[in-house]
Amino acid sequence: MIFLDWLQSNAVHLVATLLLLGVLIIVHEWGHFLAFRRFKVPVEVFAVGFGPAVWRRPMAGGAEFRLCPIPLGGYVRPDEAAARAARPPAKIAIALAGPAMNLVAAAVFLIGLALWQGEVHAAPEVGKVLADSPASRAGLQTGDRVVAVEGEEITTFEALVAAVQGRAGLITELTIERGAERLTVTVVPEAQDGGSVGRIGVMHSGATWSQRLGPLEAIRYGVRETVDLTARTVGGFVQFVTRQVDASAVGGPIMIFQMATQAAGFGAAALVHFMAVISVALFVFNLLPVPPLDGGHIVFGCIEAVRGKSLPKRAEEWVQQGAFVLLIVFILFVSYNDILRILR
Repeated sequence: MIFLDWLQSNAVHLVATLLLLGVLIIVHEWGHFLAFRRFKVPVEVFAVGFGPAVWRRPMAGGAEFRLCPIPLGGYVRPDEAAARAARPPAKIAIALAGPAMNLVAAAVFLIGLALWQGEVHAAPEVGKVLADSPASRAGLQTGDRVVAVEGEEITTFEALVAAVQGRAGLITELTIERGAERLTVTVVPEAQDGGSVGRIGVMHSGATWSQRLGPLEAIRYGVRETVDLTARTVGGFVQFVTRQVDASAVGGPIMIFQMATQAAGFGAAALVHFMAVISVALFVFNLLPVPPLDGGHIVFGCIEAVRGKSLPKRAEEWVQQGAFVLLIVFILFVSYNDILRILR
């Protein structure tokens, strides 16, 4: 009952999120579609979603576009004989094209954001002062903006964190702006749990400032952010596999919806950035070496290149069916986590 009430109260946001995911799925499958055409492999179906088609439309070249009701992905179905007859480099390129389009889309989103609002930085403004912390003892208050540490100018919250991290146990002079006043306070960063990293006990206010960028600077910034986002996504997945993070923290479609709703609440820029994050996640996820994901097809292509011939069709089917069951179990697991979060 709680879950149904949640669905009813979030119906509009749910539809908007499905449209967002639909755009990213179409981008992904369009990459496969273009690659099939590039290697002259006929395409029979271009589908967004899974399950029976609720809407069909013929496409150029003889393919049929299908809209299906289960919004957990999509697929491009080629002519089976022509696809199996393709050479290994073509099979690898076709499998790689979908994830690559997601990565390109993420870069485009981030470059567009950079052109629109510039390079956004977290302002060195205090949002909350933790109780019994060095900052509270020094008299820092919510709304204070730190402009210098030991005389060195500070322009971002990240720079503030970096400046105090190396000063555990040392008397440190902070220059702050409080309203129209400029004050100097003394704080002694503390190291926690016997470490050597200094902290003063403040949280960021959420305030930002933007640095305008020209076209070339925006491209460099967007590409750099895409690479950084990809590295963080891969790192997070490695932490999950090596059990460095709690499995209950992993979410699925409902968690994506909740995050999209939160991003939309912060405005269009936050929503576009969230689309870039999800696009990078699709890039990484689809490259996992597990059939029926694209990474699994890349593995099959590499095996064929080494063997000089493809695996027997029956063997491929067995591997794909087994991996598909594991994939469904994973989807059910993350969906179960999502529902538990709602019930809690």
